[in-house]
Amino acid sequence: MVMEEPDPVAYPDTVIRLRPSKDIFVPGYLRAVWDAAETRRQIEAAAHTTAGIHKVSQKDLAAIELPVPPLPEQHRIVEKVEALLVQVNKAKDRLDRIKVILKRFRQAVLAAACSGRLTEEWRESNSVTDVDAVLKDIGWQREQASKTGRKRREVVTDADGLFETPDTWRWTTLAALAAIVGGLTKGQQRRPGDRLRDVPYLRVANVQRGYLDLSEMKEIRATESEIQDLQLMAGDILFTEGGDRDKLGRGWVWANEVPECIHQNHIFRARLYGPQVQPRLVSWFGNTFGRDYFDDAASQTVNLASINITKLSGLPVPVAPPEEQIEIVHRVDALFRVADAIEARVTAAAARAEKLPQSILSKAFKGELVPTEAELARAEGREYEPASVLLERIRVDREANGAAKKRSRQWRDASAEHK
Repeated sequence: MVMEEPDPVAYPDTVIRLRPSKDIFVPGYLRAVWDAAETRRQIEAAAHTTAGIHKVSQKDLAAIELPVPPLPEQHRIVEKVEALLVQVNKAKDRLDRIKVILKRFRQAVLAAACSGRLTEEWRESNSVTDVDAVLKDIGWQREQASKTGRKRREVVTDADGLFETPDTWRWTTLAALAAIVGGLTKGQQRRPGDRLRDVPYLRVANVQRGYLDLSEMKEIRATESEIQDLQLMAGDILFTEGGDRDKLGRGWVWANEVPECIHQNHIFRARLYGPQVQPRLVSWFGNTFGRDYFDDAASQTVNLASINITKLSGLPVPVAPPEEQIEIVHRVDALFRVADAIEARVTAAAARAEKLPQSILSKAFKGELVPTEAELARAEGREYEPASVLLERIRVDREANGAAKKRSRQWRDASAEHK
């Protein structure tokens, strides 16, 4: 087999080539100590800024001080660094897999909660309220709410189940359980004389799947009437209109995290008619099984997908007896606390793992990673050559070679003059 010669490689003038002497460094050692924080600090201190660009010169790099242990010790350092970094990378991979497992665990818990499997044994030993009576009571509350001045709209209360549920459960629609409204349109036209003031409002970015991200809240100008109509209350269930398909119907439950907060028109608010239904259960269902419904019901344009209030109103929702709903929420919370505790430990371990490579390289730089050549020589009762002796010998050889080359050039120049 004929081995092809590698193609030559050029590099731009923004790159400085460093070709270590094999008499001083073993392969891999220079890379290890070069990446150490102690070396990086020297480079950063030597750097200068030109036209907003940080750079170092060849002269700057030549002045960087590096530890040079004896060659046998360098070999041991490189072997140790490589072995430890392999173990660190394996640990990182395991931690990443745990995060994936925890995500699947939470999804499985919610799937079991919304289908009744989570409380299967609980139902066998507990009596519950008839759900038909609960839905009838909610229907009465819905009728009362329709008399408060809002335009009355016919509500479909029966829904085809998306999957089989326990005999004590019933399927209905979201509109049968809650009053659903859209939010305020940003930048809408105003009438002369409208009195406006700034209030915080929820954007699609704030409403995530299963939680609220309130790290960045913005304000919108609204009238007192709009603020009164759209102000969020504890227990309101939020659904996003869409955009990317992942945003279809995603949401969570408001808990009065921000005073006097309203929502924009790309977010729907579902306010339950009565306390017989747990809002988190409805949101969990929308974020799990409801995703397929939203995906099928969405209107698709070139790059965007969205659901309207009519489609959201028709979302089928399973309703368990109130007592069982409370038990489901309690069990999900307990299981999620366990998952959260594990995830916190995994996150802390991952943060430590990210720092380990630099810690390993720092120990290599300081000569603390493996026994020194002097320590091994004393333990084995043998002589050893310190790196300082090696460096001095190399310096003398280089000076001698330089002097010889200088004499050779002088001789050639003199010979050329006589010709």
